[in-house]
Amino acid sequence: MSRKDTVLGIDTSGTECCAALLQDRDVVAERIETLARGHSERLFPILFDLLSESKLSWQSLKAIAVITGPGNHTGIRLAISAARGLSLALQVPSIGVSSFEAAAHGIEGTSLVLISGLRQRVHSKFMPTGEPEFKELGELTRPPTGFRVIAQEFARDIAVSWGCTWQAPLWNSAEAAARIVDRTELSCAERPMPFNQPILHQRLEPKPSEITP
Repeated sequence: MSRKDTVLGIDTSGTECCAALLQDRDVVAERIETLARGHSERLFPILFDLLSESKLSWQSLKAIAVITGPGNHTGIRLAISAARGLSLALQVPSIGVSSFEAAAHGIEGTSLVLISGLRQRVHSKFMPTGEPEFKELGELTRPPTGFRVIAQEFARDIAVSWGCTWQAPLWNSAEAAARIVDRTELSCAERPMPFNQPILHQRLEPKPSEITP
């Protein structure tokens, strides 16, 4: 029987389809594919490829980590459904990790985490205890000068204009989620749910410039 010592991390909440296998705190295989669409068609082929590449089986998994958002609603539902299905089939826990937690993982102290969203808007949260916001970059609550901003390249310029320190996340989202779950008490795991941010489900009113006469 295979040892259950591996955590699978998956994320389809954005434009990338990400997966990583973490064993004994080391990544043994990972894949990141940028896709305009088709995440549902690519996710499981990617997972099978990772297992084959690392010479592991599904029975090697002890837990599944999944990014729960904020992000693309359809992509979030896809990843969570896949994680729940694998959890039931393999009888292992599946655990949700927010995009904010994944981005800030391994970085000590307080920080402002920015996640790219729809229509040039941004999900933001002061970690670890702030409330999430969903606004345009220029409308975000401005952090104090010298504050650390954690984000991908899209936010480098705004962070510099604020007089803040910009830093990219230490790991890709799937790997970060796997690392977080690897240190989680699995017996207390709860079923993953989409990140609770009601504004995601509200209709976004178009700007005047977006209205076609």
